[in-house]
Amino acid sequence: MWITNQTFASLSPINVFKREHSGDAPAPSPVQNAHILFRRAFELGTFEKAVLKISADDRYECFIGGKYVACGVAQSYTFAYYYNEIDVTGFLKAGKNLLAVHTWYDGQINRANVSGDNLHGLWLELTVDGETVLTSDETFLVTTHTGYRAIGEYGYKTGFLEEFDAGAPEVGFERPDYDDTAWDYATENPNGKCYTFVGPAPVLEHEYLTPAVCRQDGNRVFIDFGRETVGVMSFAAVGNKGSRITVRIGEELNPDGTVRFDMRCNCRMEETVILSGKDDVFTWFDARGVRYAELLLPDGCRFDTTSVIFRAGHFPYREAVDLTCRDKKLEEVFRLCADTVKYGVLEVAVDCPTREKGQYLGDTGYIGMVHAELTGEAVLLKKAMRDFARSAFICPGLMAVAPASYAQEIADYSLSYPWFCLFAYEKDGDTAFLREVYPAVLGVYDYFKKVVNEDYLLADVTEPWNLVDWPANLRDDYDFDLSNPPPKGIHNVLNASFIAMMKTVEEIAAILGEPSPCKELLPNAEAAFIKTFYDEKRGLFRDTPTSDHFAIHSSILPLVYDIGCTEDVKRNVLAFIREKRLCSMNYFAYNALLAVEKCGDYALLKDLITDDSAWRNMLSEGATACFEAWGKDKKWNTSLCHPWMSYAILFRKHIQDLA
Repeated sequence: MWITNQTFASLSPINVFKREHSGDAPAPSPVQNAHILFRRAFELGTFEKAVLKISADDRYECFIGGKYVACGVAQSYTFAYYYNEIDVTGFLKAGKNLLAVHTWYDGQINRANVSGDNLHGLWLELTVDGETVLTSDETFLVTTHTGYRAIGEYGYKTGFLEEFDAGAPEVGFERPDYDDTAWDYATENPNGKCYTFVGPAPVLEHEYLTPAVCRQDGNRVFIDFGRETVGVMSFAAVGNKGSRITVRIGEELNPDGTVRFDMRCNCRMEETVILSGKDDVFTWFDARGVRYAELLLPDGCRFDTTSVIFRAGHFPYREAVDLTCRDKKLEEVFRLCADTVKYGVLEVAVDCPTREKGQYLGDTGYIGMVHAELTGEAVLLKKAMRDFARSAFICPGLMAVAPASYAQEIADYSLSYPWFCLFAYEKDGDTAFLREVYPAVLGVYDYFKKVVNEDYLLADVTEPWNLVDWPANLRDDYDFDLSNPPPKGIHNVLNASFIAMMKTVEEIAAILGEPSPCKELLPNAEAAFIKTFYDEKRGLFRDTPTSDHFAIHSSILPLVYDIGCTEDVKRNVLAFIREKRLCSMNYFAYNALLAVEKCGDYALLKDLITDDSAWRNMLSEGATACFEAWGKDKKWNTSLCHPWMSYAILFRKHIQDLA
């Protein structure tokens, strides 16, 4: 059974899946930032192998015998919930054992979790030598951890800044000798019927990193972990009871050498630890993206600099390619991209592990492709595409971020969905996967087909955000209002994306032996696009039917997808890209590289990837992970750990051996 405490057992579920611009906001959850603890002692005889299946809503951290085992689970819709399957043989022993689980309920509507829905619980099943010996039930003990108090929120409401009281009675709950006699018994959650398991999700791998620098100067401790990574930090200290340590983390330093905790990505990362007067050990519960930390100690506090550990967690990663290049500048770019994907991908391929902490379709597609290229396996990409297919219950046009309770839509991302699915298939030939997601592929096509006008153009797409590129200063002055929500109208990039999507749908249908779904609309839409947007004099495509502006974005997709692409268009687009470089765009830069690749100009491809204004500018600004844009000041809320920007890896085969 799904077990919880009495508070959650008495709550009715809230339908949180309200589309972004519906005007129908879900009711707020009465509970937020709840840390719920469970314990269960049990005995075992001699055994050879033990396997734990475990899941929680929203998250869990599991301990056996006082030792940390794992955390999870991947974000899930309740009708397709994930669990983790863990070999725990080495954690158990013959005789008495103790299983302890720390769960957390977010309670906010955000991109990071499917939360705010009043659903909380723990589910587990322990099997020893093939026999089930323990399941989550009402023999478990439960209590609320009183040591965590919210003192603010991350940007985008994806988590809580906290004050942690090291003297709270629940501290040390995971230890076998902890006294739990005052705890209540768990109760079955009557809402447990909401959950249907879809299968196991990969368990995060962990690396334990010691700081490259940990230096105390009076009451200030400065910590540099040597690179940007994602996970939880722990440290030990002793001080007067009730005195406070201020904990600040960041991705970069201020000019005076202090940590910039008011981060560019709109997260102000400052928290507090209240000391108990005894030997205290503090560990975050929620993972954060960090390179630097700064601790401000109270008077009389003794701090152990050797105790600082960072538990970095990431999606299983086995690098299966050789990134060595003849050009060391290129090799440094590839290494930056690979490390960003390794350390920046959690249970899902997050947009930003500090800010949104959610799985955006556009970002995730690129991240999943790069992960597949680096590891030789499309596991991450296929998992993500299944997640997004399931979001069709909210809207057949699919969500921009999934699984999540924040129901945002971005037209450009949805139109890319079939292409990401096709890439996954081409990586491993998994026809069963392609057939599984095909209904979602058709759903996207049918959804956008409904807003095609009598001239065969995609018109008045006003509900999903029309992205084109971001931020606005990297759209090359694209001549269409791209506010959110956008106004009615017709513009180039969305129509080119729709045609590209139809061509991909046709390719997928052919692979599966299915009827051609777009055979009537596609040629008419292609002809209408050329007639409406092509300027024969310029040999380029204009931004809108009435505009005399030719943004670089408007001609790239026609080249990539052969939409009226003459030799003049190819020549002009390449000249455009050569002149304006990648730094004139951001999200669209991948398509620019794709256009250059298609034209076979590999020297230009390498030149763009090693350009001092692109990835190498990140390196010059001290990056150990890819930024969200080409430089720290290129975007108003730049994340300094953004795995989607790692896509240079996808062009490796053409340029790796170029001098």
